[in-house]
Amino acid sequence: MNQRFFLVFFTLVFLISFISADVSIGCSLDINLINQEPYPASPGEYVKVVFQVNGVENPDCQNVEFEVLPSYPFTLKEGQVSVKTLKSSTYVYEYKNDWMIPFTFLVNEAALSGDMELKVQYNFQKAGAISSSHIMETFVIPIEDSRTDFDAVVQDISGTDISIAIANVGKYTANSVIVKVPEQEGVKAIGTNGQMVGNLENGDYTIVSFSISQRPTQGGSLQRTEGEKTSSPEKTKLTIQIDYTDAIGERRTKEMEVEFDFESFMTMSEGANPLASKMGARQQSSAWYKNWVFWIVLIVVLIVGFFLWGKYKIRILEFIQRKKDLRKKKENVPDWVIETKKSSRSKK
Repeated sequence: MNQRFFLVFFTLVFLISFISADVSIGCSLDINLINQEPYPASPGEYVKVVFQVNGVENPDCQNVEFEVLPSYPFTLKEGQVSVKTLKSSTYVYEYKNDWMIPFTFLVNEAALSGDMELKVQYNFQKAGAISSSHIMETFVIPIEDSRTDFDAVVQDISGTDISIAIANVGKYTANSVIVKVPEQEGVKAIGTNGQMVGNLENGDYTIVSFSISQRPTQGGSLQRTEGEKTSSPEKTKLTIQIDYTDAIGERRTKEMEVEFDFESFMTMSEGANPLASKMGARQQSSAWYKNWVFWIVLIVVLIVGFFLWGKYKIRILEFIQRKKDLRKKKENVPDWVIETKKSSRSKK
């Protein structure tokens, strides 16, 4: 009796365990992080990750939910939802049936280099079961701060030219550096607005120069009229743009502002006439050869010169020859003659 009881009891336990194991095996999900772009992620930039969920093709898995639980330094991109739901099986005959789930996160600008954790949670309900299973996993997102930093000051101002010293004060080398004066209110670049610098190692500096002029603002021209008091601030801010390639090959852009005394800049550019346009003053000083009066005067002088040379060529040559002969005679006078003349003059 006792033997039969124990035999039946152990048989039931075995069957229950087998059935439970079979149900558990029937819905088994496997989560993998298969892609990260860029790799490693950069502080202050977006990073896109793609998760792959295996096992959702099994009809025993129902209402699968996948949720990301971002924490510092990750923030889900605006407009994206943190929960993705799969209502039914993804099974398609002879096709790959994985569930691919992309997310985009913003990496905090102050994040340090290293491996940062990103947690996810997925829920699923087994066929015939009343409650859902909740499983949490943690993945690693590598972060590397490959950016560098810059400092800039106005080095010199001469006429309309402004020289700016730019130093790489960050930890990494900046490659293929280009410095530009972008479109901005109040100031504009004359001629080229960009200058190629090349590579700038950390701790090094370079000097770039641009020609700039006033730019009319929305409220009107910056040019002053007589008796008008300027409303511009004592210091004017000039925005410069630095484009460079960082340590992992990413092309980056950084904008900076440098301050300079625009009143002094205008005075140096305009010269003695405070009412003259700085642009006009520069044209007068650097484009004199474009003035038609200059060319007319030059042509007249050349014509008169050729006429006089043709008419008085012989006289001019004789005059020049006499001057040369006289100079030679003076150079060949003996010293005793010169001394005799001096002594005779002193006696008189």
